[in-house]
Amino acid sequence: MNSPYVLLYNLQNTKGAKIKMICHKMNIGFKAVEKSEYSIKITDLLNHKETENASENDNFSDEMLLLAHFNNQLLDIFLKNLKSGKVPVVLKAVLTEHNSNFTSNQLHNEISAEHKALREGRAAHKV
Repeated sequence: MNSPYVLLYNLQNTKGAKIKMICHKMNIGFKAVEKSEYSIKITDLLNHKETENASENDNFSDEMLLLAHFNNQLLDIFLKNLKSGKVPVVLKAVLTEHNSNFTSNQLHNEISAEHKALREGRAAHKV
């Protein structure tokens, strides 16, 4: 199994430093994703593959986390540490079979739409 890993977006600040410290204490790998990497597939980012950047121009500025290769227990502990450390990040996703081939831009668009739908009390996806 792959080691737990966190991708951080737009967190080059005190909050990002706190998240990195939590990762370090929990022995979780992490990477601050640069805007120039937002059009690279998430699996390639996680596998540290050098790829050509397809030029997507919808770079986002929201803070976002992608949590990869977490078991349920580790996920619970990590989220509790974020909460107890007062490190709120609204947009969070867990790596899935469905989103692993997304680019960061696509992932952001997807979870932003889901978050908006939940705030408005409606279904995020049509069934």
